[in-house]
Amino acid sequence: KKLYAIKSEKNLKIGDDLSFGNNKVGTVLINGIYPFALIKLFDPNIVEFKDKILLSQNNIKTRIIS
Repeated sequence: KKLYAIKSEKNLKIGDDLSFGNNKVGTVLINGIYPFALIKLFDPNIVEFKDKILLSQNNIKTRIIS
C-alpha cells in the first residue's frame, strides 16, 4: 500500500473506502482541502485503475493525483 493524494467532487470522510469495480482499492486517511488515501498497489494492480474514477462508499467520484 502507498499514500496518494486524491481529488474528489465532494468532501470525503476519514475511513471511507474507495473502490474500483467490485474491488476495495483504498481508504481515505486525510480529508479536507488536500485529501490523501492509502491505496493498494496489487490485487488489482494499480496500473488498471490509476487514471480511472474510483468511487467512495457514498458514491462520490474520486481520482488519484499523480
